[in-house]
Amino acid sequence: MVAVRADESHENGAEARQIAQLATATAERAAERWPCDAPHGVAVPPIRESADSPTPGNATGACAGVPVPGDDSVDWHRETTVPGTALVETCALGETQARDEELYWFGAASGPYALRLRTADDGPGSYYEDAGADRHSAWASAACGTGPRALFTADDTEYAAPPHGCLRTALRAFAERAAQRHGCTDLKLPS
Repeated sequence: MVAVRADESHENGAEARQIAQLATATAERAAERWPCDAPHGVAVPPIRESADSPTPGNATGACAGVPVPGDDSVDWHRETTVPGTALVETCALGETQARDEELYWFGAASGPYALRLRTADDGPGSYYEDAGADRHSAWASAACGTGPRALFTADDTEYAAPPHGCLRTALRAFAERAAQRHGCTDLKLPS
């Protein structure tokens, strides 16, 4: 399998499309270099400009249905807008009142990206386990086909002050929807 990921975020749709086209061309050349028997897919579609600070209640992509703390600290979201089609999906929730910072970050990784995050060297209390939680993060996993288990994560940043259980509740909503979009089964959530 050949997978290429571009981690640079652009608010300019045309620039983001150029980055996606570069990543696509890189994957195609790699697949030709090593004899991969797979179709190249379709051309990168135009990337829609998003609102400057969409409110969490307006989420239609990866952030859809993720509950936010009831303390009005979350003002905006940034999300993967066509979830269910990528090996990596993300959702960030943030605030603008004090610092304009991310407060919470959610991720869904499958295939080689999940494998990269889940290594046996990590040991107990890490993503290597199917589900778990610590003070600032929680994770879950699910079986998605014959490959490695998909990994769903929720993290708060140093700017967040989540109420007790907030991350686990939000992770449950995020992971259930992401697993359903990808046709995953056997979802394991932290207790």
